[in-house]
Amino acid sequence: MALKKVSASITTSWSVYDSWSELLVGTRFLLDFLETQGGNKIKKINLTRLVVVSSFQMVEVMFFSQLKRSVDAQPEPTRRLFEYDLKGRITFKVARDKWPEILTGKKLDFGSEPMQSMEELSRLRNSAIHHTAEYPVVNIGESAFYTAIESSKSIYNHFNDSGWESSEYINFVNENQPKTKTLLLKMLNNK
Repeated sequence: MALKKVSASITTSWSVYDSWSELLVGTRFLLDFLETQGGNKIKKINLTRLVVVSSFQMVEVMFFSQLKRSVDAQPEPTRRLFEYDLKGRITFKVARDKWPEILTGKKLDFGSEPMQSMEELSRLRNSAIHHTAEYPVVNIGESAFYTAIESSKSIYNHFNDSGWESSEYINFVNENQPKTKTLLLKMLNNK
C-alpha cells in the first residue's frame, strides 16, 4: 500500500488590539446592548452617557497615541519638551492646539467636519461626567460613535502620510461599523 504525501502550512498573524481598538469594540457592544436590551428610560440614558464618554475617549486615545508615535521620531529636545508637557498633565485641548503644528507644521482643522462634531462630542462628554450633567438625547449614541471614528481617522491622517486606508485599525472599524453615517452636529441640528 502506497502512502499519500500530505503537505500543510500554518499561517500566523496578529491584529493590533490596543486601547483604541478596545474602546471601539466596547462602544459597539454598548450600542448593541442599548438597542436590544436597553431596558427602561433611565438605563437607556445611562448607557447613552457611557457611549458618549467612551466615544470621546476613543478620540483622545487616538490623538495621544499618534502624537506619541510622532514625538518618538523627533530629536531629543522635542521629546523632552513633550515629556515635560505630559508630566504637567497637559489637557487634551492644549495638546491638540499645540503639538500637531509643532510635529507636522500644520494645525488640526477644527473649522470643518468631522472636527466640528468632535468639539460637540467633547462638550457632551464633559456634560455627561459631571454631577450636574445634562442627559444626552437617547438616540445620539450611533452618531457619537460615528463621530469618534471619523475624528480618529482625521487625526490618524494628520500624523500619518500613509493614510487611514493603510492603518492597523481599518479591520476593527470594518467589523464594528456604526449604524449611521451622520456626524453629531448634523444629527443634533436635525432635531
